[in-house]
Amino acid sequence: MSVRVTAPFLCAWWCISQLQQQVSSLYASGEYEAALAAAETCLGAVEDAFGKKHTVYASSLNNVGACLKVRDAQRNAGCAYPLAHLRRM
Repeated sequence: MSVRVTAPFLCAWWCISQLQQQVSSLYASGEYEAALAAAETCLGAVEDAFGKKHTVYASSLNNVGACLKVRDAQRNAGCAYPLAHLRRM
């Protein structure tokens, strides 16, 4: 049994892999807002190309979640600092 790979499939796969690399690079360099934007773009591209039941969709969704987790932790850390300072008084 042979599998026929079409040009649109290869193009979608290449574009998605480029977005995934961008997400990884931005995340690793601490640019979490930019990584989140790229991860959301990638998620949409994966959904359009392969649907929500594809394993790459799950991986892309995980990337969005990781970016959101770090972003929310940073926001909450900024709110918690004044409270920590008051407790020491």
